[in-house]
Amino acid sequence: MYTVLSTGPLGHPLPLEDQMRLAIDYGFDGVKINLAEAMEIGPKKVAQMLRAAELRNGGALIPFPLLDAQETYDEGMKNLPGLLDIAGEIGCDRLSTWLLSFSDERDFEENLAFHVERLGPFAARLRERGLSLAMEFLGPKTIRDGHKYEFIHTGPAMVEMCRGLGDNVGLLLDCWHWYTSGGTVEEIERLGPADVVDVHVNDAPPGIPPDEQIDNVRCLPGTTGVIDLRGFLGALHAIGYDGPVMVEPFLDSLRELEAEEAVSRAAEALQNAWAEAGLD
Repeated sequence: MYTVLSTGPLGHPLPLEDQMRLAIDYGFDGVKINLAEAMEIGPKKVAQMLRAAELRNGGALIPFPLLDAQETYDEGMKNLPGLLDIAGEIGCDRLSTWLLSFSDERDFEENLAFHVERLGPFAARLRERGLSLAMEFLGPKTIRDGHKYEFIHTGPAMVEMCRGLGDNVGLLLDCWHWYTSGGTVEEIERLGPADVVDVHVNDAPPGIPPDEQIDNVRCLPGTTGVIDLRGFLGALHAIGYDGPVMVEPFLDSLRELEAEEAVSRAAEALQNAWAEAGLD
């Protein structure tokens, strides 16, 4: 496993060059990449910047919505080869997305068929280029409340879907969603290393039951102890996960700080969690 910085989830979206400087200064192993920004800078230059800084590529978000209107999807798939060319040039070997845990239009089976129809061809295109797809489930019950149909919102259900899409598809496993979905360390220990493609870490506010936690009200990893981050990271290490780990706290107090101070606090929290889990 290796640590990566993305300043957006800390409330401070910054240009890649600034993120790289902060990643070096505060001991991160790599950075997340915005493919649109990489296209503007030029992929060859981005690759040179990463090499010069001795930073790893921590992957990128999928650059177009996979589940929007058919016309949007078709346009995105038409432009996908060029985007994957850029990903290859900058050494990006994984793309990630997240799936809504509800629908007001499709029941579970209809929604599953829709997702497979959209995600299957995309995953196949990535497989041809040697890239992996990371898919995040949303655990909190508060997200599903008030909606007509529930959809995938647990690790085991998402793993089953990922395996059905291909051997290059796995979890984006966020400890927040793992915790709020009732996930266990044993669930992670039953996975293979290919089942996890990307990882996010954070913590939860104390005194709130898991079913009442609000998705965008989180804490820095290891700062409250509500989430068993030691068990979470330890289990990932045990199954041989060797991919990126990013801090994603969505914390208002970080947005109020200067960007560098926010990064400093995130780095300290992650380093402490790393040490607590007994990782190198």
